[in-house]
Amino acid sequence: YIESFGVAVLGHSRFGHTVVGSEADDEIFSEILEILFGKKQRSSYTKQEIRDAMHVMTTIRYGGNYLITYDKKLLDKSEQLFNRFNATIICTPSDCLIKVKQRLSLILKTEIK
Repeated sequence: YIESFGVAVLGHSRFGHTVVGSEADDEIFSEILEILFGKKQRSSYTKQEIRDAMHVMTTIRYGGNYLITYDKKLLDKSEQLFNRFNATIICTPSDCLIKVKQRLSLILKTEIK
């Protein structure tokens, strides 16, 4: 079980399972929040919105290729996040499987079923 330590967010992160973020991290986090849930004061975002943005940021920060979810709000913003950060595709489990098979087929130069 591998754990990616995300940037600490006071009141949301688990102590001992985070890293201290920089001003640049905060700017990226704010941008992710805005893309996902619109621009508003940080204190106006719900607990779930903050945590969703934390998951997206951690995936982007560590170069994750996919963030797998059924959350429609995240799925609807996948393309916009990908275009902005040029990283991380947010997709459903079945879509991810299709994408991984396509990538493997290209690498192995054979069709994967």
